[in-house]
Amino acid sequence: MLIIIVPAVLAGLAALSVFAGWPRSRSRIAWATGIAAAASLLVTAAHPAGATGPTPGTLGTLEAIALLTLIVPTVRYAPIPQAIAAGLSAHLAVTLWVLRAWSTELGGSVVGGCVFWSLMATGAAAGGTYLRVLDERRTRSVAEGRRRQRLDLARDLHDFVAHDVSEMVAQAQAGRFVGEHDPGLALAALRRIEEAGLRALAAMDRTVHMLHDEDGDSRQAAHGLAELTELIERFDHSSSARVRLDLPPGTVEDVPREVSTTVYRIVVEALTNVRRHAPDAEVAVMIRTSASTLPPASTMTVTVKNGPSTRRPSNRGDRRGGLGLPGLTERVESLGGTLTAGPCDDGGWQLTAELPLAPAATPAR
Repeated sequence: MLIIIVPAVLAGLAALSVFAGWPRSRSRIAWATGIAAAASLLVTAAHPAGATGPTPGTLGTLEAIALLTLIVPTVRYAPIPQAIAAGLSAHLAVTLWVLRAWSTELGGSVVGGCVFWSLMATGAAAGGTYLRVLDERRTRSVAEGRRRQRLDLARDLHDFVAHDVSEMVAQAQAGRFVGEHDPGLALAALRRIEEAGLRALAAMDRTVHMLHDEDGDSRQAAHGLAELTELIERFDHSSSARVRLDLPPGTVEDVPREVSTTVYRIVVEALTNVRRHAPDAEVAVMIRTSASTLPPASTMTVTVKNGPSTRRPSNRGDRRGGLGLPGLTERVESLGGTLTAGPCDDGGWQLTAELPLAPAATPAR
């Protein structure tokens, strides 16, 4: 009689320990399940005397239920090789425990019991497998989200730092030409180079910090519409181009953060290209919102247009564009907007982006 109690007690203790969270290591869950299943199989193989009767049958049922509850976390959490080994052992133990009551008189009912418990064990294994698949999908989804987040940060870093570095190059070139005749202008150029370099370093520091911050909001330090005026002023002071910003009062309020940061990036990229290709052109930056009776209910239109340049851009080596317009186009389209860029009839260049300020209504199916 004592040998009948042992596997039931082991299976019960293993189930309690697993669901109480004692095995911190996932492999220990498989070990606990495997030990309980092995004890059950040994008792079934021994087929001891006194295995029949109401009390042994009740113990066997409780033992099988405990093993069923172990199959689910084992298949879900344990490493795959251990999950397979322990899961199969527990499945076999649950299926065969009824054989302890085998006799010629009960042959048919014992076989039927084996089939029943086998189906129960299969269902438990299927449930654990389904939960494991869901866990893996969730893990991949989180990893993919973080990867996209880091790509967005990389694009931000390129746009902002490229803008500051191009300003530094322009100021260094200007200081080289005027330094011999007016040292004061050269010192002013050096001061602006220092400021641009500090901004570039700050942008890189923020980006590195956000890349290492797994739990924080990676977009919390991003620039937006509120910083456009400061951006235009810095560009005016560091460039021979003349920039005019048309930003109606009240436009900054109630704009989604994703749209606000995207608009800032669009203007940064456009001004960087102006500095590179049309350093003395006249530039007009215009921000407009418009309402519509069709979805989306309102949109924001960003237009950056520069006239033709009278001065040929300086040679800056064989530098290729980075993420630039392709990255911006991808980001704008992900928000449900459009971005176009191309030459104008007067020899200048125009970039136009339309961004929805609210998601379009989902059509009824």
